[in-house]
Amino acid sequence: TEVHDARLIDVAPTVAALLGMPAPGHGFGRTLVEVLATDIAAPLRVYDALRVVQATTVFASSVAAARADRQAHRTARLALVAGAALLAIALGGWLARRRALRFDLRLLLVSVPAFFIVYAGLLALLGQRFSPSLLPAQGHLAATLLRYGVAAVVVQLAASMWALRRERRFADRLAAANGVAGVALLLTMVPAGVIWAVFPPPYVTLPGPTWLVLIPAVQVAVACAALNVALTLFVEIGVFVATAGRLTDRRASRAAGWGEHALDGPVQRLDDDEARSPAPAPASRVGSPHR
Repeated sequence: TEVHDARLIDVAPTVAALLGMPAPGHGFGRTLVEVLATDIAAPLRVYDALRVVQATTVFASSVAAARADRQAHRTARLALVAGAALLAIALGGWLARRRALRFDLRLLLVSVPAFFIVYAGLLALLGQRFSPSLLPAQGHLAATLLRYGVAAVVVQLAASMWALRRERRFADRLAAANGVAGVALLLTMVPAGVIWAVFPPPYVTLPGPTWLVLIPAVQVAVACAALNVALTLFVEIGVFVATAGRLTDRRASRAAGWGEHALDGPVQRLDDDEARSPAPAPASRVGSPHR
C-alpha cells in the first residue's frame, strides 16, 4: 500500500495504534490506518480527528496568550532599550567633556565601519551554508560566528592603529581609541536590545531561517564589541609603555650629551680665548746701551 501524504508527526499515533495504546493527546498527526491490518480503522480516524481538533484549540489558545503577553511587554522593552541608549549617549558626552573620550569623525569613519563591513561580508560570503537543516552537521553556530567576529575585531584594531598613527600624546590616543570602541559597542548593543524586545525568549513560534542566523549573529557581535573594548585598552597601554621607554632613553642620552657639553664648554672657551688673545709685548729695557 502506498501512502502519499504521510508526515513525520504521523509516526507516533501509528506506533501507538500498533502497541494498542492511545495516541499522544498533544500530537497533531494521524494514524496511518491504510498501512495497518486493523478492523478499527474507522474509530481510529474519528479519534484522530477529535484529538487533532482538541490539540489545535489548546495550541492556538496558548500561542494567542503568549503573543498578547509579548505584545503587551514589547513597548516597555523598546522604551527600556531607547532609554539605555540615550543614557549611554549622555554618559559618552559627559566623558567627552572630561576628555576621557574623544569622538574624531575621521577616525570613526575609518575604524567603526571596518568591523561591520568585515563581519557582514563574512556572513554574506561564507554564511550562505547556514541552514536550520545543516546546522547540526556543521556544529555550533555561535562558534563559527565567533570566528567571523574575531576576524572583524582584528581588522578594526588594525584600522584604528593606522588612523591613530599621528597622535603623539598618550591621553589623546587613548581617548580617541575609547571613543571608537564606545561607538562600536553602542551600535551593536542597540540592535541586540531591539531583537530582545521584539523576539523575547522563550520563543513561542520558531523564527524564520534569516532570523535564526541574525539573532545569534547580533549577540556574537555584542560579545566581540566588548572584546574590542578590552583589546583597545590593552593595545593602547602597550603602545604607551613602548613609547614611554623610547622617550626615557632619548632623554637620558640627551642629558648625558648635555653633561659632556657642559664639562667641555669652559675648557673649550678658555682655549678659544687664549687663541684669540694677542701675544704679550716684550719687556722694555731700563736705560739705553748707548748714552
